[in-house]
Amino acid sequence: MIKINEILSSPVPLDGKTIETKGIFKYGKELCAIYDNDGNSIWLVNPASASNSKTIKSANGKLVKVSGIFINKSKVGTGHFNQWSAELRNIEVFQIINREHSDTL
Repeated sequence: MIKINEILSSPVPLDGKTIETKGIFKYGKELCAIYDNDGNSIWLVNPASASNSKTIKSANGKLVKVSGIFINKSKVGTGHFNQWSAELRNIEVFQIINREHSDTL
């Protein structure tokens, strides 16, 4: 599992590869991303493809594990108003995990 800050600090080698990471999931109107403790974040494209909409909504604000294809969008941006520099798409795993591991984001 790769930390969000490690992914974003060196995105080029990971571009197009399937990766697994964890973070606090934030979901709402025009928002679907995971964050680490420092505010670094990755946009998630359709996480319901690996789960269901009820699970997605209940995961808001919780620690989740996510696996999908990483896309580096640092030059053009992604997400709402292209505010994110990276995204995970083709999500295969979207799982709420135990909160006790949140200090290791």
